[in-house]
Amino acid sequence: QAGHIAHRMGRLDDARDAYERARRGFVALGEPRNVGFLDQCLALLDLDDAARPEVLAEVGDARFQAGQSEAAVNAFEAALAGFEKRGDERRAALTLLDLARALSYVGPERPDLVDRAVALLEPSGPSRDLIEALTMRVWMEYITGRNVEALATALRASDMAAELGIGVPPR
Repeated sequence: QAGHIAHRMGRLDDARDAYERARRGFVALGEPRNVGFLDQCLALLDLDDAARPEVLAEVGDARFQAGQSEAAVNAFEAALAGFEKRGDERRAALTLLDLARALSYVGPERPDLVDRAVALLEPSGPSRDLIEALTMRVWMEYITGRNVEALATALRASDMAAELGIGVPPR
């Protein structure tokens, strides 16, 4: 409500802050992301607003969870462009993984997107994000018949997880 009131009064910064607090509240409560709410947040942001890629990525996730794969793809592509424009390689890599997942529901698998994500994450060294990307790469290698590569990638992800003291995601 506070966001709507501030927006109508022309106080866009206050409206953005209210929406951000409410968005965090939805996530903290474990509530499913509300596509309409996120669309309203997006409408408040200028095309060059620094928060726009994050909101677009959340719109993509909400639409994907709602079974709207094509709309999710559009949002993820726009988010990716924003992350790449500002040089945020980590967020670009994670968005590439989300985009590859969503695209698999509307067309052929896109292992090239997963490979790009891995390439963006590798320079930072072992991390949960890189393990997730490698785990997704295992699947892509397996379904494209590259079984030897899939096994090598799976072992690499497993070794990295052991090095970090975490489990490998079950994908």
